[in-house]
Amino acid sequence: MKRLLIVAITLTFSLAVSAGTIMTVRGPIESSELGRTLEHEHILVDFIGAEETGYHRWDREEVEKKVLPFLKEIKELGFNSLVECTPAFLGRDPRLLKSLSEKSGLHLITNTGYYGARENKYIPAGIQAFSVDELATRWIKEFKEGIEDTGIKPGFIKIGVDRDPTLSPMHEKLVRAACKTHLATGLTMACHTGATAAIFQMVDILREEGVSPVALIWVHAPHADQESLLKAAKLGLWISIDNVNDTPKRIDFISKTLVVIKDAGLLGQVLLSHDAGWYRPEEENGGNFRSYTAISKSLIPKLLTMGFNQTHIDQLLITNPQHALNWESIKSNEYFLIMKFLLTMSILLLPWAASSATLRMEGDRAWLTAAETPLIKVLDLFVQRGVEVLVDPTLHLDRVSGEWENAKIDRLISQLVHPHSYLMEWKRTTGPLGNLYQIAALRIYSDGNLSAARPLSEKGRVLDVVQGKDGLRYLRGELMVGFKEGSTTEDLNALLEKLGGTVVEVIDPPGIYRIKLNDGMPVEQAVEIAKAHDGVEGAEPNLAFPKMEMPTVPIAASGGGINLHLQPGETAIAVFDSGLDPKYANLAFIRGMYNAIDPSAAMSDPTGHGTLVALVASGAITPLGADPSERGVPILAVRVFDENGYTSADTVMRAIDYALNSNVKIINLSFGTYEEVGFIEDAINYAAQQGVDMIISAGNDGIDKSMNPAASPFTRSIGAKNQDGTIADYSNTGDTVTGYEYGSVVFEGKKYNGTSFASPYWAYKLALEK
Repeated sequence: MKRLLIVAITLTFSLAVSAGTIMTVRGPIESSELGRTLEHEHILVDFIGAEETGYHRWDREEVEKKVLPFLKEIKELGFNSLVECTPAFLGRDPRLLKSLSEKSGLHLITNTGYYGARENKYIPAGIQAFSVDELATRWIKEFKEGIEDTGIKPGFIKIGVDRDPTLSPMHEKLVRAACKTHLATGLTMACHTGATAAIFQMVDILREEGVSPVALIWVHAPHADQESLLKAAKLGLWISIDNVNDTPKRIDFISKTLVVIKDAGLLGQVLLSHDAGWYRPEEENGGNFRSYTAISKSLIPKLLTMGFNQTHIDQLLITNPQHALNWESIKSNEYFLIMKFLLTMSILLLPWAASSATLRMEGDRAWLTAAETPLIKVLDLFVQRGVEVLVDPTLHLDRVSGEWENAKIDRLISQLVHPHSYLMEWKRTTGPLGNLYQIAALRIYSDGNLSAARPLSEKGRVLDVVQGKDGLRYLRGELMVGFKEGSTTEDLNALLEKLGGTVVEVIDPPGIYRIKLNDGMPVEQAVEIAKAHDGVEGAEPNLAFPKMEMPTVPIAASGGGINLHLQPGETAIAVFDSGLDPKYANLAFIRGMYNAIDPSAAMSDPTGHGTLVALVASGAITPLGADPSERGVPILAVRVFDENGYTSADTVMRAIDYALNSNVKIINLSFGTYEEVGFIEDAINYAAQQGVDMIISAGNDGIDKSMNPAASPFTRSIGAKNQDGTIADYSNTGDTVTGYEYGSVVFEGKKYNGTSFASPYWAYKLALEK
């Protein structure tokens, strides 16, 4: 089944724009190159009608002479991109746009699609007779081969409908053709409409066609009432506020509208522009060209007096356009396409198919949507949000369909598991914002057979690591958020509503909230939303890091070469590594064990590396070149790496919290990366303030700097030296390295080298001194 699903996705997206890519008139760019963007502007518009328009109506050199100064003006104001929304048969000229892009330095983006507003005046009569599939075929061809013979490809789909409250048959064809084009290309759809009713009819069509509302930009949205704007934004539509001009009345109206949207927590769905320009072929010298500067010169200064800050402005002009125009931001369509494929193949696949579901929990309330989703999959959503779920494996569990808004969790559970019995346990979690009351455990069983319930998954926690387009690794669908002093649980709950997220864990200190997102919310977008949220001090993905290149150490049953009889002193070392072989658990110098990856799981060590490091830190194994140990040091073995060799920010912070609660004053860590470690730095800083020495391997790349977090001023970075006392070739060096220790050990007749053996020996000697 899994293979069939993967094949289906591959076939569906074979033409799709790659993740993080935006198509400009000069070719594709990474979304990060987009910069400040005006998402709805015009260079030239020819209102003569589809049957009479054409390139003969204007002189490109004259148009360039008129328009270029206006483009250079916004380039100087800090804008990097402009979305040119003039459709075919209304003045679209890709060659003109490419020339202006090259001369101005701006990224210009053109479109495919047809403009049906004004009673289809701008669609040739012959094309109006086309079917939905024929329209989509033409637009897809432009995406694949370029517009006409230019080779210039569109970066979005532009359609237009009349202001009527109900779509005409022609305009319904346009919407459905845009959906089919989107599904084949990944291009975002932008629809000109001012009628509120029509936009929600479009949403219904999108769902029928298997397209997420997040793929649609509602052009000229401020013509609608604020209630409709908020409703559309909550559905996921992009709200295009694209009629900004310099008149005080317009600036006042738009700024107040933006305040309402911001207060509703929906600023992440807004796009800003002027709908300005444009050169008019029918008028002398192109007529009165309106500049693209009102946002910079009038609106932004006004917003900055109304509670907006630079982060909000950047979200509107940088972050939101990146998400709206690139494939990554509308990735949620995978669900709709998979479902469409499964429905087509229902005879073959339905017995195994599992539909999507979303879940958010806040205290004793829950928000759940499901569509023919197996109950076992719904229960797994609870597990992902920190709930221990146990189920009698003999029970028959049905599929779930429905939508629960702000439902009491106990009532929701009773409906989901009926006719079976259930038992819920609750917990109180204390954090910097106050107490949180959360469901801790759920048991589902038949009457009188509570003991038959078993954990939903027997497998220990393995980190679900994904890699973002910038190379950053993080846990799928997880966000880490820190709040400003004075913030409250109301600030937290407002953020959770924006994100559709659930607090999984509070790690305090340093006071970080770990939040689980639903699949439809990209982590990068969630980070930007959180950063812009009032009361938030900082937000980042739950960062993931691979362990250093560590050898796999076979721990023999004989324990040969180890001094197991050393008597430990008083000062203990917490060793953060791959774990501890259970057969060493009862040695005198093993004071305790903790599995920070999965606190409910037993201790183990899949590589043996953590066991060897713990033995070095205890004094049971002496590195080559050092004097044999005469005293031992007590060890707390802490597992921070999963079986695939990854750790995460929450794991490291949880481990530090455990060490502090255990009154440990020395922590040894064999973990390193050249990426920023984010909140881990805060946790290390806090531990240092409590008098803890953080002893960390400098790294084994032989370069002139330490890895992070060893490079932190709050840690001691330890490099390796050879048996003769010289610095090892493989050891990192530099100003951030505190010192060097012997980095070679022999165990079971095999030699192992690395700073990960030097740092525990440094920690061992430090413990003896305390």
